[in-house]
Amino acid sequence: NQQVNAVLQLAQGIAAAADSLAQKDGSYNNSDVTSANIQALLPNNTMTTPWGTPTVFNKIDGNSYSVTFEMMPEQVCIQAR
Repeated sequence: NQQVNAVLQLAQGIAAAADSLAQKDGSYNNSDVTSANIQALLPNNTMTTPWGTPTVFNKIDGNSYSVTFEMMPEQVCIQAR
């Protein structure tokens, strides 16, 4: 499924961008780790899901973050697990 592949690529891109931005001090809490900065590092500068909804990036603490793909279609969710 194209949507499954695309959302997995988006997740990998977000993880790579967040890790890259966190490198200067080894923490996701640094001021460089923002949704806008992550988006700027992604292909096409977008965090929109393949089905047209926003992707939400939230810092939890210096060691972790969450990524939420809004309104993921059930079939994509099942296949992406």
